Formats: sequence, C-alpha cells, structure tokens
Amino acid sequence: MEQGLEADEEKRPGHVWYVTARKFDWWGRASAWDATERERIRGLEVVRRFDERERRLSLIDKMLSAVERAIVGAEVDAATKEEAREMFPTLRLFLRDLIGAQRVELGEGLDGVSGDDGGVTFTADDLAAATRMVGRDVRLAQLRDVLAELYPDESSSRRIAQAAGLNLSRVRFQATAVDTWHGVLTEAEHAGRVEAVIAVVEQEYGRNGALRSAVLALRRG
Repeated sequence: MEQGLEADEEKRPGHVWYVTARKFDWWGRASAWDATERERIRGLEVVRRFDERERRLSLIDKMLSAVERAIVGAEVDAATKEEAREMFPTLRLFLRDLIGAQRVELGEGLDGVSGDDGGVTFTADDLAAATRMVGRDVRLAQLRDVLAELYPDESSSRRIAQAAGLNLSRVRFQATAVDTWHGVLTEAEHAGRVEAVIAVVEQEYGRNGALRSAVLALRRG
C-alpha cells in the first residue's frame, strides 16, 4: 500500500511546478486556448456548411436550366399527344422538386410547391427518367457550343443541317450561332438525326478535340 502511495507521489508534479503554473496562469491560458480552438473549429464548420450549400444551389441551378431547355426545346406544338403525355409529367414533377429543393436551401419553405398536384408522387423511376432526359440535354448543349464555334455563320449551319437531311423549314435560324445550333440540334433530336449531323461535321472536323469530347460524352450518355 505504501509503495502505491509512493508511486502516486512520484507521478505528481512538484511544488515548483504549481508555483510556476500559478505565476504564469497556465490554467487560464489553457482555457483560453481551448476556447479559441473551439471557436476556430466552429468557424471552419460554418464555412464548410456554407460551401456545401453553395455547391448544392449551383447544382440545382444547373439542373433547373437543363429542365427549362428541355421544356422549351420540346416544341409542344410539334409533339404528338402520346409524346406530350410521356414527356411533360416527368419534367413537370422534376421541375417542381428542383424548385422545392432550391427553396429549402434558401430557407423559404415549401408552401405552394409540394403537395399541390393532387397527391402525385415523384418515384425513383420518374427521377431516373428525368435524369436521363436532362443529362442528354446537357450533353447536347455541350455539342451545340462546339458547333457554334466551328460554324459561327448561318450559311454554314444551314449547309450542315441540309447535308444531315434535316427539314430546314423546321429549323429556327437565330441571330447568334449558339441559338441557331440549338435550333438545329433540337430539330435533329426530334427527327432522330443527331448522329447524321455528327457524321457530316466529323467529315470536316473529325480531329477537333472539343468536338470529339462532346460527341463521346453524348454517345456514352
């Protein structure tokens, strides 16, 4: 028993240590350091949460833009009743959920967004279908931007569209190259002629790196 007490005594700091600790207020300094460290960690957590929220909002914005392009590019007046029935319910639900997610991130709540469709649920199949549609639209937009760089004038875009077998009367040629190629690819997608457009362009720019990347991404999707 006495050996145990002696061992404990040996482990405890000596009198000088306590005098020095009081003199330099080691307890106070340690507490202050702990408080500073806790505040630093809280600050890092706040920054991390802010960055994650901004990342989610950025992704939501990109998906909203993609859904908007899909809806605008769908050309309701040209779609059959069956095509419209298949396409728009999924896009509408996906759009609703994206807006709801955006409002939650912004702290605005879901009033007027969720539960306003008569109880229609957004299933995993709906999400998968919408994701495929939006993903292809995004990849088509990538191809559109490349084509706008390669063929910036209307005459060249008309030439490619005609060579690909598109109905030019259904293509909307616009003031800017990006808008024109959006119209060309929208009609090509509707007519099932996107690969025909790519084939024509590859005859002229088959070695272009940006074109090859855009085409590869589209085909992989």
